Amino acid sequence: MASVLGGFALCLAFAGASPVEVDIGNVWTKKSISKWLPSMHTEYVWMRTSIWGRPGMWNASMLDWMRRHKVRTMRYPGGGPASDWNWENPTGLFDASSLDPRWDPTHVAPRDDWMSLSEYLQLCNHTGIMPMVGVNWNCKNKMDEWGVTEDQSIARAVRQVEFVVGQHGFNEAFFYIGNEDWKPFNIQHAAESIARHAQQMKARADELGAVIKVFFNQNDLHGEDLKTFLKIANASIDGAETHAKWPFAGKGQGKEPYSLDQWANEVPLRDHMREPERTHREKIDELRSAAESIGRSDLLIANNEFGLGKPGIALDSSFDRFTKSLVVIEFAMELYLSGWDMAAYWDVCNADEKDHDDQMLLTSSGDYRFNPVHFGLEMLATSVDSKILNVTTQRKRVHGFASVHPESHTLQLYLINKLFVDVTVAISKPNKLPALSVATSLVDTDDHFGKLTAPEVHITGEKYEVTLPPLSFTRVSSSASLNAQAFSRSEVVV
Repeated sequence: MASVLGGFALCLAFAGASPVEVDIGNVWTKKSISKWLPSMHTEYVWMRTSIWGRPGMWNASMLDWMRRHKVRTMRYPGGGPASDWNWENPTGLFDASSLDPRWDPTHVAPRDDWMSLSEYLQLCNHTGIMPMVGVNWNCKNKMDEWGVTEDQSIARAVRQVEFVVGQHGFNEAFFYIGNEDWKPFNIQHAAESIARHAQQMKARADELGAVIKVFFNQNDLHGEDLKTFLKIANASIDGAETHAKWPFAGKGQGKEPYSLDQWANEVPLRDHMREPERTHREKIDELRSAAESIGRSDLLIANNEFGLGKPGIALDSSFDRFTKSLVVIEFAMELYLSGWDMAAYWDVCNADEKDHDDQMLLTSSGDYRFNPVHFGLEMLATSVDSKILNVTTQRKRVHGFASVHPESHTLQLYLINKLFVDVTVAISKPNKLPALSVATSLVDTDDHFGKLTAPEVHITGEKYEVTLPPLSFTRVSSSASLNAQAFSRSEVVV
């Protein structure tokens, strides 16, 4: 609490001050905001019927949210399960694989607690999203112990492609091989084995008249490791995933939990997982440069488990439900503005652990209510396919980016206010860009589930003034229809 009060006292100096100048730049980036950025991650063991429904009776609230967020793909069966699952005979449980010769066939989860690959593919077909399917390539480093050969593993992966492409009729699909499980080996061994899987998977897809793109992943990927991997695996790999949480993933290797005040003063957000710490802007630049240096400018680079670190380990008790959502929204904004190709938010819902109730898309309680993060993700998704414009501000803790669509010419300015007081901003823009007319702000509420408000946009000379509420996320736009869409629903309970 002392930390929060200290941050509040510091912000009092800004109260009643002159408007903060916000300048929208004149230079468009060559690269558009990737359509794959509004994506999701889900653990199949948490995909309960009570949340998603099932084929023929899908939950309308979840489908509506996927449409609003413009979800393009969803990582399945998640993280850990992809390392050792048997897709042909899943158990619906973590750390229980039917490939393990010691597995007890009665050791399975209730059928309504998890979603099969067939059901997931029907969900993809129903919603129009691209499948992104995990492939077990080394049984979580237990192939010798379980008596599984690489040839058997490759054959199982090829059958998985046949199931997705042949039986379910997808002409395009993503696959990711393993999950954070190649580090125990040297990179050469891992790259060679993953490449052999990918080559035969792609060959079979080609025979079936389909195109698949294959990703590999590592939790904390660095440029030199990426170059080494790609030099071996070469064209068999289409994408690289890294997985980063804020402030760090896992147990943090002795790091102390971060406070709300530390977050409020950190701009831009950093990956604190390993020294030297990097911003997510530096991280994508490093990975992109590494890929381009060996002729792989086509490589898709993703953070496909972005979200928050473990409660109590990574975050202290000064965060509440709303401020946790605000951190995730800022994290997503960083991935948008810095040019990542894909970002899968971790996670839809941890249906088993109540301590994750306030830091995923849905609460873990029986009503599965949407956390306030959904508002911000929906607001960001409207910038897809637009060009990025740089934004400069006079206050470090008021920052963001702008986007303009090359065809509709819709201008959108995104700003997060990490101060504990209202801040009026005076926005300047190039004359060739359309006028700003409406604003939408996500603000806190007594129950911390948040709500949307519509601050007025005042024209003062050649500038646009908007007052940003304390600890808020705001979109200022030239399109009144975007505002109408945002306010067509303010709260959803599944």
